Amino acid sequence: MRVQLMAGLTLLATACATPWALESAREDLSNAGEFTSAKVGYSGERSEYADALKLLARRRSSEDYFLQLTELSTGAPALYGLCGLHLLDSIHFRTAAVRVSASAEPVPTMQGCIVNSFSPADIVSGAWNGGSFTDFCDDLVQ
Repeated sequence: MRVQLMAGLTLLATACATPWALESAREDLSNAGEFTSAKVGYSGERSEYADALKLLARRRSSEDYFLQLTELSTGAPALYGLCGLHLLDSIHFRTAAVRVSASAEPVPTMQGCIVNSFSPADIVSGAWNGGSFTDFCDDLVQ
């Protein structure tokens, strides 16, 4: 019963997200300095970037924003944009993945409490964590 109540409240909060909350989430992802797992730090708190992605990825209208991140940004913002395109099952995902992977600029990452830097190509290919990029994106919004 408690799980159903929490799921219902989460759905209601997402459906009722204010324009300010949506703009704040866009700003967070646009200015992200690192690409993180859903939970970070020794305490395992949810990443602010994971929360922002989760809020935006539940809105089909965010597709253009995510596409812009992959076209106009580099580093973590471009990777979050790519995650957003995957989560929305966008037809632009594969093309954007090639574009984002082409950058040679290392991206600061944080997985749990492990801080590192990887190339976008290593992140998109899954070589950085031994898993799939799309599975990683799916985990960000759980």
